[in-house]
Amino acid sequence: MTGSAEHVHAALGQLARDGLDLHGFLSVEDWDRFAGEAHAGKQRPGWLRTAIVIGGRGSRFCEQALACALDRRDPLDAATESGLAAATAQLQSVGIRAEAVLGHRAHGGPGGGYCDLVGLAAAAGLGWPSRLGLLLHPEAGPWIHLRGALWLDVALPVGRRLVAAAPCEACPAPCIPACPGAAVGAGFDAARCGETRIRTPGCAERCDARRACVVGGAFTYSSDTEAWHMEHAIAHLPAPAGGAANDSPGG
Repeated sequence: MTGSAEHVHAALGQLARDGLDLHGFLSVEDWDRFAGEAHAGKQRPGWLRTAIVIGGRGSRFCEQALACALDRRDPLDAATESGLAAATAQLQSVGIRAEAVLGHRAHGGPGGGYCDLVGLAAAAGLGWPSRLGLLLHPEAGPWIHLRGALWLDVALPVGRRLVAAAPCEACPAPCIPACPGAAVGAGFDAARCGETRIRTPGCAERCDARRACVVGGAFTYSSDTEAWHMEHAIAHLPAPAGGAANDSPGG
């Protein structure tokens, strides 16, 4: 392992100890192909040589962030920003140029824009796209969270898309009937999911379709973590056509 690689893995080791233990390495070409227009090509730095998608499995990072409450409006985003800032500073202190790409903030191009972290993580070999619209990790299933990425000016070995068949392909798909809004099928209907989460009280605190997935049960979010995610998401959804959001928790 080269000196630069050792420094990078030391920084990632600290992130892992904090609960951000998913790291997917990407070439510049794969970053440009999957990131989205606002984050690729001329919109990202010319010095970029390797990008690392950052995420975590299960509830550990989420529970730590909620307990610390660095920012009561969004503790997870605040903890992500703090953790990636520390990793960036650690790498810069040893001469590696680094920049954080925060999944929750418009970043990387004029006016910001959508960054496809699921597509990037799949390209890096962290899992497969799923019927749920989430990345399906080989061990943790849908119980992962993709928080952002690091841009580095050093070339490192990169991951490759998984060649094994995605678990969804041979699955009886209990997630489909579990969704009360029929948002899960051959693909994922984000608009229908959003409307269901606003109109259906039970969806304010849990996702029955996600819980029905046969992969990753050991990493299922704690009830508090899942409820926080669901309530936070509902607060950012527009009211459905033809009516206001209901007054269920987080609605």
